[in-house]
Amino acid sequence: MNSSTVSGLHSAGVKIELIMDNDQAFGNGTSDANLAASQAKALGSPANGTIAIFRDVEPSVSPSVSYINAWYSQLLADGFIPGFYMNPATSDPFVGNFCSASSSAIAGSYLWSQQPQRLSSPTFPASYQSSSAPTNWIPNYPSCTIGNTVAAWQYQIAGSTGSPVDVDLAATIGAW
Repeated sequence: MNSSTVSGLHSAGVKIELIMDNDQAFGNGTSDANLAASQAKALGSPANGTIAIFRDVEPSVSPSVSYINAWYSQLLADGFIPGFYMNPATSDPFVGNFCSASSSAIAGSYLWSQQPQRLSSPTFPASYQSSSAPTNWIPNYPSCTIGNTVAAWQYQIAGSTGSPVDVDLAATIGAW
């Protein structure tokens, strides 16, 4: 994505959720947050405390508690709302680490839940219509949160195994 693409999307009335997916190594939360913030600013995102940047956390892997706290603190310092795209299942390692993070990181981070998901559709977008989106906002979230910080919900993966398309609903909080 580049600033021209962003401009075109915004001109069409499309809101953008920012997500960092550089790797699943989770080496240093501070440097990853700085990188995410600089990339967002390069696209033209304002660093005014209203835009969220989500860190991609795929199932069965997890950043450490110190990574979660550092990601949270540094993104706040950089002018963004910290967030995590995650699996909220209690058996997922992310949930235990997230719920052991600082109370400010738990309360102040936005979450992008990937559960519950509907069964996959064989083709996309031909079989997908916005009218098939859920009418109730029912994303799952870790028990240590109160759920009001869930900003987005991936409720379906559609398409083939080789090129799936995530289908999401998003609240307006944290979107750009």
